Amino acid sequence: MNNYYFNSDYVLWHDEKRTYIIEKYQNNDSSRGWISVIHPVQAMILSFFTQVKPYEEILADLKAFLETDLNSVKKIIKPFLSNGSVYTDYHGEQFHFPQNVLLKESANNMQKLPKYSAEDFMFSETDFKSKRYYSSPLNVTLMPSNNCVTNCIYCYADRQTKSTTMPFERIKGIIDEAKELGVLHFGMVGGEIFAYPQWNELIRYIKQNDFVVDRLSTKVPLSKEDVINLKEAGIRQMQISLDTLVPKTLSKILRVNESYTEKIKNTVRYFCEEGFDTTIASVVTTDNCDMENMLSIYEFLKDIKVTSWGLRPAFPSIYKNNSSSFTPTGEQIYKLFDEVEEQLQKRSTFPITYDKAFLERGYNESKGGSTNFKGAECSANRSHIFILPDGKVTICEQLYWKPHFIIGDLSKQTIKEVWHSERAMWFANLDTPQLQEGNPCKDCGIFAACYKNMNRCWAEVVKAYGDEYWDYPDPRCEFAPPHKVNNLIY
Repeated sequence: MNNYYFNSDYVLWHDEKRTYIIEKYQNNDSSRGWISVIHPVQAMILSFFTQVKPYEEILADLKAFLETDLNSVKKIIKPFLSNGSVYTDYHGEQFHFPQNVLLKESANNMQKLPKYSAEDFMFSETDFKSKRYYSSPLNVTLMPSNNCVTNCIYCYADRQTKSTTMPFERIKGIIDEAKELGVLHFGMVGGEIFAYPQWNELIRYIKQNDFVVDRLSTKVPLSKEDVINLKEAGIRQMQISLDTLVPKTLSKILRVNESYTEKIKNTVRYFCEEGFDTTIASVVTTDNCDMENMLSIYEFLKDIKVTSWGLRPAFPSIYKNNSSSFTPTGEQIYKLFDEVEEQLQKRSTFPITYDKAFLERGYNESKGGSTNFKGAECSANRSHIFILPDGKVTICEQLYWKPHFIIGDLSKQTIKEVWHSERAMWFANLDTPQLQEGNPCKDCGIFAACYKNMNRCWAEVVKAYGDEYWDYPDPRCEFAPPHKVNNLIY
């Protein structure tokens, strides 16, 4: 008889009134990016398979726990044994599970098998409908510094605000609390991560606390020693921003001196030589939206071992009023993408990808509320918080220090206090009486269902209508009024 244990690529994340099964580690044969709600009782059952016991003993323990017979236990467990994606009906609710929830015993899986008990998933009531996480955010992102080594013409960041940075000891305390709360992902973005003086210690401390450090992104030219330090810290994936290798054009787009070109090329080489999973990201502006600039990148990349090369259009920024000066038209971008596909992809040894999401947002087209909006779901104040360098917490990384969207201050509060703060809950429970006069949402018959789904993009609202009209409809909604600010051009 084979022994079966819980697939250690997944975690069970209890959220007071429901539990989530989430793919975290991406090592075994798991469903990549999986996250779904399951009943806490189902999590209790799965917790028995994190105990290192023979399969028959686990079944006997479950028989006693469920107060049923052995055949019934086997029937409950069978769908999860080296399974494909499966769903169950439980008390009128449908719960979806990823593949391979329970795996045959293997050294790799047993090495990091989590330890759960049925008591970890106790509940007094259930809620499988609401979107906002109860106990804490699932994901936390820290911007340790808003300093940069470049001054990109298309930068979407707030570069005007001069920020202090929290003491490193306070940042470590925030990471400690995130681990204690069971936060799944603790990530970092810039500014520039490598412009933060203690970046090496910060990355190591995050990893020491068992957070998976996702692909880091940089425009900073790094030394060979820096790259080796990253490798020793356990980082294996990097994204290098490379918009062109025509020196004059690169200087114009990034506002750097011409020596930057060779330095950033060397950085890419170092990562490839050290065996990193290295991707290249290029932002397409009016200045590099042609094959001359794309060829300059390709001719360099074709002789080194990069994993992939991704192209995306520059998109408008809340903090710039001249977006049209650097943003190509949709027609220009599609033409360039087609040319790259025809001329380069067919002979390339690595995949070239094209991000068309900003070209296909579907403004004023969506019917039936936020459930039907095109694009990824918004996580702002739903499952995610963004920590600014001074400790202020905003709901979205594009909104920075805009007062409407600040929900707390981690230089003075805990993550839990911020997540349950008056402002955070105000956003979570926003209703029509709180909306300003003239807002079409105020008299909309589907507002309650639309807002309950928590899928409006606050950043795009501000881009389209400005700070004063921050509570207006998402521009994708069929009832969204004409834009007051010309910051959405695709």
